[in-house]
Amino acid sequence: MSEQASYESNFLNNLNSLISEIYDTLVELYEGGYEVIDPKIVLAGKTALKNFQNQEILQGFCLRYYQNYKLIRSAYLQKDRNFLIKNADLFFGELPEDIVNSFSELLGKRIGDGYLISEDDQLMIWDYVYALTLNGLRWDQKMGGYASVKGYSIEDDIEWWLQHGN
Repeated sequence: MSEQASYESNFLNNLNSLISEIYDTLVELYEGGYEVIDPKIVLAGKTALKNFQNQEILQGFCLRYYQNYKLIRSAYLQKDRNFLIKNADLFFGELPEDIVNSFSELLGKRIGDGYLISEDDQLMIWDYVYALTLNGLRWDQKMGGYASVKGYSIEDDIEWWLQHGN
């Protein structure tokens, strides 16, 4: 398997794992009587992903990342829940809108003084963001297709993620 294919595979495995984690959490909450989006919507979205070419998913992710990389990196450093709630489409742009909305709703749902999704679970999501971003960038670097954003260097950006990651 080529290095490029490995990054592609890792990216897609991480994306599917994150969607599965969201689904499992929704099932648990739904069955526990919490008012959350029906988990079947997430399952349908995961199935819908299969209609896309792998490169299409990665290219979309990378394009949205390049357009917003400074904001994403800042939010990553702060582990900013509100950023994830308001910008889920940056990470899940190829998924049906219902899935993106369910992710945002789930992260933003409050119970009492806190959130339905624990701080630990939110940090796990940021771990996925890290893995998705790093694999997406490495894949795009091998493809040679990264966008030209003024002042942007993919090599510097990969190095930034390696220094600031997990």
